[in-house]
Amino acid sequence: MEIQKVRALVLCGGGALGSYEVGAWKALRELGYHFDIVTGTSIGALNGAFVAIDQFDECLSLWNTVSVDKVMKDGFSLDKNIARYLKHILKMGALRRTLRRFIRLKGADITPFRELCKKHIKVELFKDLKTQFGVVCCSYPSFKERFVLVNALEEKFILPFLHASSACYPVFPKEIIGKRTFVDGGYKNNLPIDFALKLGANDIIAIGLNGIPKVPQRLYLAKLPFVTLVFPHEHLGSFMDFSQETIQRNMILGYNDTMKRFKRYLGHKYTFQPDPLVTKMADIFLMNLSKDNVGLLKELSHLVEIVEKDGKDKVDYLITVMEYFATYAKLPTTPVYKITDMVSEIDNFFEAKRFNFLGKELPAAKRFLSGSLGLVNFVNYFKTCIKTKQPLAPDLVKRINNPYYWIAYSLYLTFDELNLLG
Repeated sequence: MEIQKVRALVLCGGGALGSYEVGAWKALRELGYHFDIVTGTSIGALNGAFVAIDQFDECLSLWNTVSVDKVMKDGFSLDKNIARYLKHILKMGALRRTLRRFIRLKGADITPFRELCKKHIKVELFKDLKTQFGVVCCSYPSFKERFVLVNALEEKFILPFLHASSACYPVFPKEIIGKRTFVDGGYKNNLPIDFALKLGANDIIAIGLNGIPKVPQRLYLAKLPFVTLVFPHEHLGSFMDFSQETIQRNMILGYNDTMKRFKRYLGHKYTFQPDPLVTKMADIFLMNLSKDNVGLLKELSHLVEIVEKDGKDKVDYLITVMEYFATYAKLPTTPVYKITDMVSEIDNFFEAKRFNFLGKELPAAKRFLSGSLGLVNFVNYFKTCIKTKQPLAPDLVKRINNPYYWIAYSLYLTFDELNLLG
């Protein structure tokens, strides 16, 4: 007897990082996914409301226009430039006003955020909703976890319980509903896979965030065979950074990571278009590694450990190495790269720092390989050897003990064999 799939989407808490979930949802829509169950905590509850009533454009409109001023009065984004913001609000006197409100309300004044949610979340659409929608909050002061089925609520309680799930106390004030007080469900269950299971799900897609906590509680549930986890491959920033630059970046990363998780793109931290050339390049690269011309195989345990985190496919070895050098070159992670474009970007980075070795005496090996330019020097020296068809200097070879120098050697051999070097 065939078991009917009951598909659920589970959304994590993480404040401003929630735009990552919107990007993931965009990808899932393009892939044709629809959901019988939606569960979420905190910002995942708010995003989940849009998913449950199928209001993607409304959700996107909210995230494309949100700013810290639309979240709290006299607020400021907590990002890497926090010192700049503090200087600004001190100068304007806003800090004193914020602190007075904070003490009086026992949390920030989120009146703008309440108005924003009321404007965009159409609670009347929850009437007779077929999709089961559940959110997690915590009773206060016990911090006891509460599963709330939104479908069972009266319309007037829908927004209050969404705010209860996202009441990130003490930053946001506690939410009082009737005689009961609630705070953010993220204190106990930031990625409520278990709630989806309780509602009958047997095919789950969970979108994680590396906010607070960085690793959601009960993440072991994501290892169940019917759970597909999409999780960021890099730090998304502060959960209180509501700058549009960060929001749009994370939205793109959420889209890309989801497409990679469902095999529409390649990559881990970076994103690559599928291309038959990738498989061919991987074959040649691994062949160059296996030659062990310079004792390389003994040095590759670190690379193997990294690759095994994301699978053991031969393409993963090539992608992992490409991403290492892309990170070294500080290439942006949001674009979707053609593999040939990534090769050019990496090569251009090293070329821009080239020391012209042609017709010049090679510097002493110790000085040549030391400091931050050691890898740059080696890559460009190797390219010079290709052009002049000369072997690597034996005294230099003996002194190299960094495995990534030799991985670069094999990678550039591959680029050369495929005529990809400029």
